[in-house]
Amino acid sequence: VFGRPRPADGLDLITQTGFGYPSGHVTAMTVAAILITATVVVTRQSPTVTMGWRAGGVAVITLVGLDRWVLGAHWFSDLIGGLLFGAFAATSCLVLAGVKVVPPELTALITRRARGQLSRDGTELKPRCAIILNPAKVTDEATFRRHVNYELRTRGWAKPIWLETTPEDAGAEMTAVAVRKQVDLVIGAGGDGTIRAICGGLAGSGIPFGLIPAGTGNLLAKNLGIPLDEQAALELAFEGTEHPIDLVSVAADGGEPEFFCVMAGIGVDAAIISATNPDLKKAVGSAAYFLAAAQHANHAPLTTTFEVDDEPPFTRVSSVVLIGNVGHLQGGIPLIPDAAPDDGLLDLLIASPAGPADWLNVVTRVMTRQRRTDKRLDRFTARRVRLVTERPDAYQVDGDTLGTARELVFEVHPGALTIRLP
Repeated sequence: VFGRPRPADGLDLITQTGFGYPSGHVTAMTVAAILITATVVVTRQSPTVTMGWRAGGVAVITLVGLDRWVLGAHWFSDLIGGLLFGAFAATSCLVLAGVKVVPPELTALITRRARGQLSRDGTELKPRCAIILNPAKVTDEATFRRHVNYELRTRGWAKPIWLETTPEDAGAEMTAVAVRKQVDLVIGAGGDGTIRAICGGLAGSGIPFGLIPAGTGNLLAKNLGIPLDEQAALELAFEGTEHPIDLVSVAADGGEPEFFCVMAGIGVDAAIISATNPDLKKAVGSAAYFLAAAQHANHAPLTTTFEVDDEPPFTRVSSVVLIGNVGHLQGGIPLIPDAAPDDGLLDLLIASPAGPADWLNVVTRVMTRQRRTDKRLDRFTARRVRLVTERPDAYQVDGDTLGTARELVFEVHPGALTIRLP
């Protein structure tokens, strides 16, 4: 573009051909330094590592520029042009790709002041966070811990409380510890079972919940619009809007109620979940359920009596009975399209197909989001549902088979959980 010749007294170098402005060497080093620094910031390295890379980048740019000037390959203004052009090219790419490299300290200061975590004189009130994680579901625990610690440190939070689930406890006792310590935020990383235990433990506490999806289902996250990307979900946990959602409790055969936040059911769906091979599920994800479904295609229907709020009881010979707090399954299938997690109601779906043709009709109506009901597909909304089956059968809650029962009582608890959403 400029056609500027190089200095006439420069050394005879292979790299001293063509025009001189801007310096390609300085341009390349500037691009490399900025992108490496951006990578260090995005991967949440420690301040020492970050400052080391920044200082190294400045040193390399300076040395390369000095080398080109001493060798007579460029005028000094060629080096300045390379620096500016390289910085423009690299930062433009970062902006277009949506990579955020704004100093986290500045973002944290604005966030803390907006949330009232700074007093008028600027003194930090040091909020505290509890992190409950399922080590079997978090793919890279070391990286996850580093990311969380980085976010807490740069946002001015106190030292966190780390709590790990166990095979015997999906998160109930860990959540109880967080509630007893009256933390300002609970972050939960795990699958649907871990998230259910945390949500139940936080019910009515008022402590906000930040959900980090880490399982194969992640149905609550998908229904609420929480990103499945770990870093994006972590940022949302700190910066999202607090929103109350409903929880649903279920009591089996007169026992103690348990909370859930997605769906529960009795009959064939619980049998399918119970029969799904966990190793196969890890390998192929949700596709593992299809093999279990084929094995239980002849699961006997249940003769079930329903009591919906104060309405008269009615009986159905049902193959599928589901209680939903949200409406979509894996792949966005709208099983209960009108279900909303913040409407103060639970949604009941009863499918009673008599043969293959009825099954095809029911599946077609679900997939095409048809809302009408008939003798083969009933939908109800209620605050309380009681059902009694002719025989004990397996029942599931948020993808976990909890046992067998004849009587299940469901009740909605409006706004019981405060969660941070987009």
